[in-house]
Amino acid sequence: MTKRLLLAELLLAEGIGRVRARQMAERIELIKRKRRPKKLKPITRNRAAVRAARASLAKAVKTVFDKQRPKIAAQITTLRDELTELTELTKMSDDEARAIAEQVLAKLNLAAWATLVPEVQQLLLAITEDGIRVAFGQIGVAPSLEITEQVNLRAVEWATARAAELVGMRVNAAGEFVVNPNAQWAITDGTRTLLRADVVRAIEEGTSTADLAGALEESYAFSADRAETIARTELAHADVAGNLITYRDSGVVEGKEWLLGSEHDDDDECDDAAAMGVVPLDDDFGGIGDPPAHPKCVCDILPVLATDA
Repeated sequence: MTKRLLLAELLLAEGIGRVRARQMAERIELIKRKRRPKKLKPITRNRAAVRAARASLAKAVKTVFDKQRPKIAAQITTLRDELTELTELTKMSDDEARAIAEQVLAKLNLAAWATLVPEVQQLLLAITEDGIRVAFGQIGVAPSLEITEQVNLRAVEWATARAAELVGMRVNAAGEFVVNPNAQWAITDGTRTLLRADVVRAIEEGTSTADLAGALEESYAFSADRAETIARTELAHADVAGNLITYRDSGVVEGKEWLLGSEHDDDDECDDAAAMGVVPLDDDFGGIGDPPAHPKCVCDILPVLATDA
């Protein structure tokens, strides 16, 4: 074989190799596009895992409500008696009664509600991790072992912090629960707000502990409906938190947009968030935060891939 012929065959082989390499690269890119569709669908929020966790969390919250209700009634009447010891209740003005009610509410000790934290933490973690899993499927990314370990660690951190915050606590450096004056969406704060009218009435009427405990059985503050609302809202937070962990660590998501829920009827902050369109992944929608924006919020977020932005 002549040197010229050998050189020609080598050049031909190299040319064929380049063509095959280019074809292979195009095929890989096509597969990526198929696995990562441009038009992403919202995640199913009412899937089986969420429904099961919601039922368990609602039951746990209602159990604490039922256990703490008579104790709170006793606290209220004791504090009322201490604060009105030198005052004739029948001569008290409405403003005075409301002022004393605020003092009673501020002094209420709800630390025992921290017994909720372990179970809440486990349920929030389960849905945060499930939210991570379904979000990877949504954007068409198969996470490596390293990424999986990383996102699961973040899920534990989020669920632990949120479970404590739910009852007005936070976890300090020593791993202890301490009062969190800046807790967001704490059910302890919500309970104080819902009890305000009952406390004023107990002050004005001199209600006994037994009668107040009976009245609180009818209060929304300790109702199964409220327990269900808390469970639904908290698990919606957990689900979206898991999604966002995935989006941030995936490397393919650079934005997000707010989707109004199908049951969204009244104009509120959700409409403002949706009107912003696509925002950066770490944007808080103008201070509104990510869904849910309020109890019973049915809104959602949709990731925006880097290739789509």
